[in-house]
Amino acid sequence: MNMISRLSIRLLALFLFGFAWASVSPAATHIVVYGDSGVYGKGVSREEAYPAQLQRMLRQKGYDVTVTNAGQNGATSADALANIGSVGKADVVVVQFGVNDAKHGVSVLTTRRNMDAVVFKLKERGAAVVVVGCRDADLSRVASARGAPYVMWGGLPGPQYHLPADPQYHFNAAGLQVMASRILPAVVQSGKISRSPAARSH
Repeated sequence: MNMISRLSIRLLALFLFGFAWASVSPAATHIVVYGDSGVYGKGVSREEAYPAQLQRMLRQKGYDVTVTNAGQNGATSADALANIGSVGKADVVVVQFGVNDAKHGVSVLTTRRNMDAVVFKLKERGAAVVVVGCRDADLSRVASARGAPYVMWGGLPGPQYHLPADPQYHFNAAGLQVMASRILPAVVQSGKISRSPAARSH
């Protein structure tokens, strides 16, 4: 067998190995962060918004994930329920609504009822759900009743974590980084994400 033939066989073997590996390797876990301006990242760049920061943190830990920012400025729990179809197919959904309900005088009971329906519908589709609430919209009971991890938003009073002169007190990139790191363990706890093949081999 001449050298060209041996080289051709090796290249074919490498191609077939790569094809087989791609066939058995699981697709990246799709995480959707569905929420209001805290999710969208009002006042910061798309790369500074916490879904993007969460994606980087998870990948740095070896998790094979893609995180989609489905935040909308001003969104309420009623909007969350009405537009739930926009979430699409996801393995994990982080839901974060309630701040704007409180601003508009919506009762906490109504917010909880809406968010309970949102969590139920998402879990019915097969997604794992992480619930994020806040002081003015405590959704811990909703999360507990639906077996979902719960994370509290906020609790960073220092000016170094907020946009300057923002009457709505939105977080800057540093504050959003803290929130992403707070939410990360709950996403891992969902049991739906896995480490990339390269990370598993180490």
